[in-house]
Amino acid sequence: MIEAKGITFSAGSRKLIKAVTFKLQPGKFYGLLGPNGAGKSTLLRILNGEIQPDKGSVFFDERKLTDWSLTALAKIRSALPQRTELSFDYTVEEVVALGRSPFNDSQNESTQGPEAIQASLESFHLEKLRNRSYLNLSGGEQQRVQLARVFTQIWRPKGDPTSRFLLLDEPTAGLDLAHQQQLLERLQESARQGTTVIAALHDPNQVAAHADSLLVLAEGKLVADGKVEEILNNTLLKRYFGVETETLRTAKNGKAFSFRAPSPPPSQR
Repeated sequence: MIEAKGITFSAGSRKLIKAVTFKLQPGKFYGLLGPNGAGKSTLLRILNGEIQPDKGSVFFDERKLTDWSLTALAKIRSALPQRTELSFDYTVEEVVALGRSPFNDSQNESTQGPEAIQASLESFHLEKLRNRSYLNLSGGEQQRVQLARVFTQIWRPKGDPTSRFLLLDEPTAGLDLAHQQQLLERLQESARQGTTVIAALHDPNQVAAHADSLLVLAEGKLVADGKVEEILNNTLLKRYFGVETETLRTAKNGKAFSFRAPSPPPSQR
């Protein structure tokens, strides 16, 4: 479980996160929605321990984040930032293998490491690229490699009860439609296996189709928190995103949203 209690964070005179409190339960996939500048990336960086809040605390498994050692935390928590820079000419497999770095002191790593790397390469369809230079890949291919690295870090043998946490900032960025779908299904699968998953997304249809619960940020405040089917609706999308929508029902009786362009102001008609 991840718990945030009264998180507040400012940059200069601007308050980016305002007294945010919530709990993320194991085995759930949480979507994180909000307009540009709402504070999604800042919140994920706080949860990840990259930056410290001005007020409030974050807890992993009821233990304060600041009480975890970096190595111990890295063995259970993996994070994908919005942008990842890599200037070294590593192969795809070498980049994915970086996810196992926290386990270099483990006696089981000699057998589990290669298995974890291979599983992630296969999961993101990177086997044919494993010996390619990361720097020579397309943006979408590089994103898949970074996702494979992140999943390699939290990989465990089946049946391992160790807590796992996955924090992703715009993980679908740069991916084509097929790979977006595969990633979202992979996040669902990870949650079913007991991982606590939170991902900042921009498409409410992806949240509606794949996430269990939803957090909505607006101007640094948590304005909605609950089950997707209960809080994700046309009213919320109009209020916080300024878009007109209508609710559709899919063939599988799921929810989807159709977007309509807002009416232009009178001066532009």
